[in-house]
Amino acid sequence: MLTGELFSRFPDQIDPDPVTGRVYSFTATPSLMDSGQVSVLDWKTALGTSATLNGGPVAIHGTMSVSPTVTTPYTLIARGSIVDTTTVTLSIYQSGKIISFSASSTHIGSGDQVVLRWNGAHGTAVTLNDSTVRRTDSLVVHPLTTTTYRLIGAGIVRDTSAILITAVPLDQLNRALLRPVSVSATSRNPALANPQNFVDGDTATVWESGASDGQWLDCDLGRNFLVRKVIVRWGGIFATAWRLRLSSDDNTFSDIRSATGGAGGTTVIDSLNHDGSYVRLMLDARSSTSAGFEVRELEVYGTSQPLSVNGSGPGIPDRYALLQNYPNPFNPSTTIRFALPVQSRVTIGIYNILGQRVAEIVNGELETGYHAVSWNAGTASGVYFCRMEAVPSRTPGNPFQQTMKLIVVR
Repeated sequence: MLTGELFSRFPDQIDPDPVTGRVYSFTATPSLMDSGQVSVLDWKTALGTSATLNGGPVAIHGTMSVSPTVTTPYTLIARGSIVDTTTVTLSIYQSGKIISFSASSTHIGSGDQVVLRWNGAHGTAVTLNDSTVRRTDSLVVHPLTTTTYRLIGAGIVRDTSAILITAVPLDQLNRALLRPVSVSATSRNPALANPQNFVDGDTATVWESGASDGQWLDCDLGRNFLVRKVIVRWGGIFATAWRLRLSSDDNTFSDIRSATGGAGGTTVIDSLNHDGSYVRLMLDARSSTSAGFEVRELEVYGTSQPLSVNGSGPGIPDRYALLQNYPNPFNPSTTIRFALPVQSRVTIGIYNILGQRVAEIVNGELETGYHAVSWNAGTASGVYFCRMEAVPSRTPGNPFQQTMKLIVVR
């Protein structure tokens, strides 16, 4: 083992350099951070050294956790036969700085869910599309059209960050694009062996299956969709017989559509109305036995499964829930959804940031199930809070209470 490696493991006993007073290393991780965060200082000096950190004595090697509120230099001085000095500076974001702003997706189908997340520096006043929000928070939105979300931080500095969410009509968004796939068997030709070729959005690339009938390909959509249409763009060897199947768990599949006498080119399988998270295409018979099936592109079009707004939902809820309103932010109206596991006395009110009630939208006895009500906000732009309270009718007990945030944008 090299001496340097030994020193890194046993810095108290082994020193490759006999010169006392030498600083071998001094680091801060991280060196750029928000006020209140913790950075770890780490240093090593030569054996026999007398060391100080910002004037206070420290061991010749060690670590220290620090949490400065302003940009602060840390100076390590090693004294021995020489004097060695090293300084690291921890830079603190000034108030007003937007540290991060992200979206779970920037290309969606109209009305799909997007989660916005942001983090502003300590002491920052933050607005999102002109509505005041907490400096560090997240928000679920459902843009119906292409929308820009602009985050502005104000403090010692002023910072702006914007995210453009492109919303396209649901029948134009390919849910299979770039999604994970699996196949039964693939070609021995390396140029045709990559299954991702049929979900890459490029019809110039081709995936070829194993050279036999009875193959299949599977696409994981990532979550449940109400599938409306599937398009298959074939290569030179196509399926003359195929079956389309859907599954919610990639285990139990249901046959949705099948055909024989396929002619290749582009196959459009439309007028579908089935839900699933996995799309599987069974390739039963080839147009030629010279090679495997060739698929240029698999496209899937569908909508997110919505909660019913007619007082009945998918089964009986197993617990109380106040679900995120849709859309949010909104102007002027939004839908507020909630779930009742038993018949209950329910009140739902809207409150401003001062805690004043500005609207009461539910006050009465409601049956078990999923419910939704609309609120047409005759109020100014800003942040509001929706508070739900529910008490079981037949077996009264502690009330269920939940509050969520709404944003009105004028």
